[in-house]
Amino acid sequence: MPKRKTKKRDLVGASSKNKIFLLLFIAIGIFFTLYKLNIFAASGGRGGGKVAPTPVPLPTPPAGELLLNTSFEYNTDADSRTPDGWVQHYDQPNKLVKVDCGVSVSGKCSYYVDGKHYNAIKQYVTYSAPPGSTVTVSGWGRGKDVADSTSVAEGSFWVQAWIHYTDGSTEYGLHADFDNGTHDFQKVQKSYIAPKPVEGFTYFVKFGKTGYAWFDDVSLAVITP
Repeated sequence: MPKRKTKKRDLVGASSKNKIFLLLFIAIGIFFTLYKLNIFAASGGRGGGKVAPTPVPLPTPPAGELLLNTSFEYNTDADSRTPDGWVQHYDQPNKLVKVDCGVSVSGKCSYYVDGKHYNAIKQYVTYSAPPGSTVTVSGWGRGKDVADSTSVAEGSFWVQAWIHYTDGSTEYGLHADFDNGTHDFQKVQKSYIAPKPVEGFTYFVKFGKTGYAWFDDVSLAVITP
């Protein structure tokens, strides 16, 4: 009988020690998990680095200008592909685009597109204008080896505005085209008289050709009658 009690007592002691070691192991695991999560958050996510900066408020456009960040000087986006105030038009945007702060008309930066993939960025503008208003799109574009693409029917190298009317219809044809080939920055401009009341615009910077393109100092203006 004494031997059986001693064996039982030893088993109970061993079981208690195992539980203590197990709880200690779980506590250490929780500690390191929380530690890693804290480091992950502080480093801005997978891959480390700093937390992506919050975009700064964009300056108010000058009188007569309806667009924000027209020369692409403001760019706090982590991947540098989309200037502040603009959005990508396609779900899978061209990855060979960037804000290029080594080439520009004014300021330091321009928007660069590699023509291996179609690309367009856009900006929405809410603006009321009566019938007879003159809508003008303009901008500067530089090209290198730009040529029409057989894979893209539209073949765009332009700045464009979709005009949205109060009756729900949209005018798509207002765009100012840049030349093909290789050339320094050239300015293009085109105007259209809206036949109906306007409620807003979608403004595009588009490139759908082969070669390379830079855009700068784009503009959207409206003159009411």
